[in-house]
Amino acid sequence: MAKLYASRSPEISERERRNGDRSRRIASQGMVLLENNGTLPLRETSGNIALYGNGARRTIKGGTGSGDVNSREIVNVEMGLEDAGYHVVSKEWIDRDCQNVAGALRQYQEKIIANLRGNGQSAFMDIFTNPFIEPAIVPVEDDDIKTDLTDTAIYVLSRNSGEGADRRLDPGQYYLFEEEIEALKKLAVAYENMIVVLNVGGVIDMKAIKSIPGIDAVLLMSQAGSYGGYALADVLTGKETPSGHLTTSWPVNYEDTPITDSFSYRNGDLDDEYYTEGIYVGYRYYDSFNVTPQYPFGYGKSYTKFRLEANDIELDVDTIRLQVRMINAGDRYAGRGLAQVYVSAPAGRLEKPYQELKGYAKSALLEPGGYQDLSIEIPTRSLASYDEEKAAWILEPGDYLIRLGQHSRDSRVVARIHLDREVVTEQLSNRLPLDCRMQELSRTGVRPYSYPDEEAEIANALVLELMAEEIASRRVTYSKLPKEIPLRAARTERLTLKQVREGQICLEDFLGQLRPEELAALCVGSQRGQFGASGPQIGASSTAVAGAAGDTTSLLIDDCGWAGRTSPVQQLQGRYEGEYSDLRYGNPRL
Repeated sequence: MAKLYASRSPEISERERRNGDRSRRIASQGMVLLENNGTLPLRETSGNIALYGNGARRTIKGGTGSGDVNSREIVNVEMGLEDAGYHVVSKEWIDRDCQNVAGALRQYQEKIIANLRGNGQSAFMDIFTNPFIEPAIVPVEDDDIKTDLTDTAIYVLSRNSGEGADRRLDPGQYYLFEEEIEALKKLAVAYENMIVVLNVGGVIDMKAIKSIPGIDAVLLMSQAGSYGGYALADVLTGKETPSGHLTTSWPVNYEDTPITDSFSYRNGDLDDEYYTEGIYVGYRYYDSFNVTPQYPFGYGKSYTKFRLEANDIELDVDTIRLQVRMINAGDRYAGRGLAQVYVSAPAGRLEKPYQELKGYAKSALLEPGGYQDLSIEIPTRSLASYDEEKAAWILEPGDYLIRLGQHSRDSRVVARIHLDREVVTEQLSNRLPLDCRMQELSRTGVRPYSYPDEEAEIANALVLELMAEEIASRRVTYSKLPKEIPLRAARTERLTLKQVREGQICLEDFLGQLRPEELAALCVGSQRGQFGASGPQIGASSTAVAGAAGDTTSLLIDDCGWAGRTSPVQQLQGRYEGEYSDLRYGNPRL
């Protein structure tokens, strides 16, 4: 039986309660409201509600691999709504759907076991690289629709994802199952209020959802952690106003994204990946090549409306400072607004995107009519572009446009910074050059995204002068290889981390006693802490310490004093924090 190195007490500690409350608040504020016609927040904060979708009870708290932890409890959407005072009237459908998935999961597990017995393949790696994909939902029958009990339905669409395997352009992964589409159509017709919650870790195809009449709101819950069900209920009921913004652009079509034909399995090459899009990743591509996204980078609605005002913009040789007023322009709900600052660098010999996010600030909770003055500072050096030929960061001469907005397709020009001549801000050397020729994407001859008032904004913008001679140029000095720690002579007794912490020995003495095999185990792990088959392997969702994202190795726990509730890193904190900070990842610098 696996040995556990964490508390096994059933009593929930004050620390757990405090961190649980923090997780709940963070998750609710991070949810992104994509669509809303006024249905959210829910008018009734208790009563009957209809709940459907594969994420209703099987809510995904985190992704696969390092996105997973063994939690004391997981609050799914069904539990969160019930805790908020709702009675879920569609439990029979949820039960039936869960039974269907349970059968498919048993077949998947039997296949994993057969692979383990047949060829000795690691069960963990088999699961890691071939994760379980849920089957399509069971159909929503007429008897499953409870419009006599409630006029509001919530459909939770879940997709699991994470490290180990790329998602595919298949139904149930990037695309919706036909069964999901049919269920959404049927529910949107039946219920007066129809809400779709996306419990997904990555972008999915939205064309089907956007095309269905009667869907009143779409909320990106994402993977909201162990208390995600509570957090979602807080947002749906208006206890919390969603203030999350997208960290990626969502395309209309998968093919709208560059290099889709060659990514991962798409060209049959799983060994080498050529990222020929270069700097044009995400919104940098959509804006520079004038491709309209489904939802732009930085996008996120609220239950209220916000207005931004640029009150003052200052410049010195080191910093661009913007004083921005965030105003809650609504008349009913409080909320938090997000000001985003983008910069468009001048066209020159180096490739540059249409704009890049350089700074942002989030307001406190503002009541209707309330405002807050925010200060956003941008280092002038961050405007530089990398010149591979010169192995240097370069500021090319010309006008740098400062843009302010609430997402990447909402940015408006508020100032121009004029640089008189080219400046090398930092001189480096190319340490890892390409070992082959690669033709990267170029925007030469391409007309980027624009909007009707852009030229007038540029012409009328405040102009600030930046003089090249005032900008200091730095030269990077590269560190040499760390001093080798010699292998110590064999000892009758093992040195322990406790001795390091108490100052009886130094860390070099401790590391010097370890054999190369033991050091390797510290770096790459040993089969999830030696649970399961033998052999080096990283792991996820620790089996030895509940709540940890993964194990490295249990190889040195007993003889080097790693037992107990404190991790080796925590034992060393305060004495070797910083110099040996890589120990926290199981990678001691040698």
